[in-house]
Amino acid sequence: MKWSKLLLVLALGAAAFAGLRGCLPSDQKRILRLLTSLAEDVSAPAQGRTLADLAAANRVADHFAPGFQIQVTVPGAPDVAASDRAELIQTIVAAKGRTRQVEVRFLDSQTVELGPASAVIEATAQAQVSGDPELYVAEIRFTLVKLEGRWRVRQVENVPTFE
Repeated sequence: MKWSKLLLVLALGAAAFAGLRGCLPSDQKRILRLLTSLAEDVSAPAQGRTLADLAAANRVADHFAPGFQIQVTVPGAPDVAASDRAELIQTIVAAKGRTRQVEVRFLDSQTVELGPASAVIEATAQAQVSGDPELYVAEIRFTLVKLEGRWRVRQVENVPTFE
């Protein structure tokens, strides 16, 4: 009788552990959600109201770790460079004030390196500005860090390619 109860408790514990493990997303899924959320927040249309646009820019900046670095060159578009949260927010608000709508997507994301506290992801970034027939495309490398259990972008740069 004691053994059957012990086996029942162990079986229930194992089932609960397996169910809990299945409910918690892996680091790779969390990183993909972060990149998807970043693309959605960057693509959010300008509201035309200063506080709403500032709040939207802050949501984008929340995806980045302290001390981040962005240095991206896209053929046919202005270079993007930022290394400070205030600078990033100012750049986003200014860009949204100049354009009507920008749709950003990260395609074909590949995990290059995944450790317990850092990751490197490469993806194809596509940006379409409303009213502009040109599609802007660049190969981007994201370096991420895990801070307080949450993934944040530490660096964004172009992937060196042969042309």
